[in-house]
This record gives sequence, C-alpha cells and structure tokens, in this order.
Amino acid sequence: MITHGSSGHFYTDYDSRLVEEAVLLRAAGHPEENQFRRVRNRIYEHADNEEQEKRFHDFHADWFHRFKLGGPITAALEEQPSLIRDTGCCCVIFASSAQDEGADLHEARDSRLADHEATRMILLKIKPNTLLDPSSLQTFLRHEFMHIADILDPRFGYEPLLPKSESGPAYENLVRERYRVLWDTRIDGRLFRRGWAPEGIREKRLAEFSATFSIRDREAEENFRQFFESESQAHADLMAYALKPGTKMDRPPGGKPQARPCPLCRFPSFSIIEGAVGLSEEARDEITADCPEWRPEQGLCCQCADLYRARRLSRSAEATLPRI
Repeated sequence: MITHGSSGHFYTDYDSRLVEEAVLLRAAGHPEENQFRRVRNRIYEHADNEEQEKRFHDFHADWFHRFKLGGPITAALEEQPSLIRDTGCCCVIFASSAQDEGADLHEARDSRLADHEATRMILLKIKPNTLLDPSSLQTFLRHEFMHIADILDPRFGYEPLLPKSESGPAYENLVRERYRVLWDTRIDGRLFRRGWAPEGIREKRLAEFSATFSIRDREAEENFRQFFESESQAHADLMAYALKPGTKMDRPPGGKPQARPCPLCRFPSFSIIEGAVGLSEEARDEITADCPEWRPEQGLCCQCADLYRARRLSRSAEATLPRI
C-alpha cells in the first residue's frame, strides 16, 4: 500500500498493484510514454531485487500522482465531509472485475493511530482501467460514497442484519434485493436533485422498482416517489417496505416508525397486515387451527402470512405427486 494525501488524521492508501497497472495503462499512447519507458527500464539495471522492487514502487507512485489518477477519489471524498470526519482512512484496492467493484465500511486496528485503536475505514475496490475514465469514475464514486454516508448518519439508523424470519434463505434474499433497490433509489434521488446523477437515472430506477415489486403505471410511480423524492426515508422505512411492499409509514413528527409484535410469532414487525387483508380463507383456517385464539382483525406480520400461504401451496403440490 502507498499513502497518497491526507487531511488531519484521515489518509488515503492505494494498493501498489492497482497503482502499477493503472499507471501502465495510462502511459500507453501518452505524449510522455517514451520518457516513462526510458526511466522505467533503467530500474532493471539494479541487480538487487529488493532495491529494484522499492524503485518500481516509488516510480509508479510518482507517475500515479503525475497522471492525477487519484484526483476523482479525493474530490468525491471531499464532497462527503462525514466520510473524512467519521472514518480514519480510505483504502483503495485492486478489483479484478466490475462485479467486485464497490465501497464498504470496515473496522480495523490501525498502526498509524495511537495505541492501535480501532477505527472505521472505507474499503474501495476498483479496477485499474476504471481510474482512466474520470467522468464515469465520479458518477460511480458519488453513488458508492453516498451509501457510506448513510451508514455513518445516525438519522438513517442503518442496521446490517435483516429482521429475524423463519421463512428461509429464499425469502431473505428476496427482502435483501428489495432493500437494495429501495436504497439505490433513495440515493440516486438525492444525487438527481444535486445535479450529480447520470442522464436517464430516474427512468432506470423506476423501471427497476416496478420490476422488483411487480407493480405498474400510476401505482408504481406513486410508490417510487416515496423513495426517489424524499430526503427523510430512513433504514426502518426501507426495511418496512421491503418486507411488505406498499407500506406507508405512520410516525410521530420527527420520530421513527414503531415496530409492533405480531399476534402469531410475537416478533416485533414494521409490517403488520391489518385485518389479514389478502389472506385466503384456507390460509386463515390454517392459522386458527394452530392458534385458536387468533382473529383476523388482529392482523399478522407479512412473514407469518407468507408462511401460511406457502404451507397451503405445498400441500396442494404434494397432492399432485404420485403415490409410491
């Protein structure tokens, strides 16, 4: 890793492999390529491998700075003051594919800080050729760093774990994907209002929202606007909608939505289906068979509703199987 710039106790580190490959890509066809190659080739004249490695390291770091390849990252960090204020560093490391690219928040023990205290750090994974396109890189970084800013913002109230559910991994993956779409919508809405979003982003997010939640036209637009046009939606709002699409949050002024215990599983939920709306008679019969004291007007959480719907479907499917 090499250090590149600092602000107070905050610093940015670049992975040496990323630096070298990005510099070599930028040098190809550059007006200064001949000078670059000439100076770089001289390093091979040093017989000592350790000395050679150090010289290559310093050489690539110097040209990385000379080509201003870290400029968009520095600019994007400065656009989000909370990232510099509330974390210790940004470590920029090599990504082998576009799927690996992204930013995340980690906690680590930092030898640069007193007593090796734990500090939060931004881990940015990026491909070398991504550094060569400043405009696309800026768009990418603004979106990724807005994620980190949300995580750091106590008003957003981010929680890394899904609410406990017995519905299995398929249901959890569904909720996780819904949440991702909602969060991306919220972020790009804010970028759109700041004039930082790429052209067509609203249409792209609306299409993704409609497909993810299987809704169309006016209903999709109205629900989509809750997240794309609002500054106030918090983590709990996104999770409530991911658990039960169509949820409208009722909350005291300036307060957070309140979870209520489900009458069946007793787990706190932001998504109680009032009056058991949408539940078939067969599913209601299944519930009263298991919980004789339950009444439809009490409602139930969407996880329990999904479980009883799935139970009826499973029995129907089982009845069609040949008997052995």
